[in-house]
Amino acid sequence: MKIISHLLLPVLLMTAFAGCSDDDDSAPNGNASGMISGKIQLTDEFGNDVVDYSGMKVITQTGAFGFSDASGEFTIMNLKSGTYTLNYEKSGYGTYRRFNIVVAGTSSVTTLNGTDVLAQKSSTLITNLTASWEPIDQTFTFGCDINPVPDPVNARNFRLFFNKTADVGYDNYLFTPNNSWTATTGTGIITGFSPQTLLSNGFLPGDSVYVVALGESAFSNSYTNPVTGKKLYPNLNTAGPSNVAGFKIP
Repeated sequence: MKIISHLLLPVLLMTAFAGCSDDDDSAPNGNASGMISGKIQLTDEFGNDVVDYSGMKVITQTGAFGFSDASGEFTIMNLKSGTYTLNYEKSGYGTYRRFNIVVAGTSSVTTLNGTDVLAQKSSTLITNLTASWEPIDQTFTFGCDINPVPDPVNARNFRLFFNKTADVGYDNYLFTPNNSWTATTGTGIITGFSPQTLLSNGFLPGDSVYVVALGESAFSNSYTNPVTGKKLYPNLNTAGPSNVAGFKIP
């Protein structure tokens, strides 16, 4: 698939993982003394470092929590042995989640490897989405308008979601490509989108297909819900989805 010159290369979905300390902000959990420690890095929606990484609340399903300090380090204390889900929460940021974090003993420390790089939610609005068939090269072209208008310094990202019904959305889709697209002008055009991409992901020849676009941050911070198996994208601008465009697979 090719993207015309005013679009940058697809943004690779980046999710790094975590390592180290904070202290007594955890909810007590009996006499348990296990701990989870980790580290985060915060960026704006364009992927620029925000310098101060404090204030990210990392909370378990039991209610125990810790806050990141200015360097991004946090610790959740007073944990019993068990398996934990972590929610990363801060105003302006999508809720990121990590699953199956094991605390092996009441006096053990589970240190998450690496650093979780978390971006602010997107403010990008996508409008006037269109879909058309190009008979010469047998591919689809998608066009849209992007606001606020991006530029090479503040490029803006968007993601497409496809379904067989017109109620397609970020929470109701059959397929979304692994990549988002990055635009540096107010008009986005994706060319060379092969029908085989759809045929390999749940669609059949002759199917009616519906697509919607949403603004996304430079880092998607996506994760897979272990219950539904569906991938979630917490940094989307869910308040401003595009119109739904429809087309048929030849």
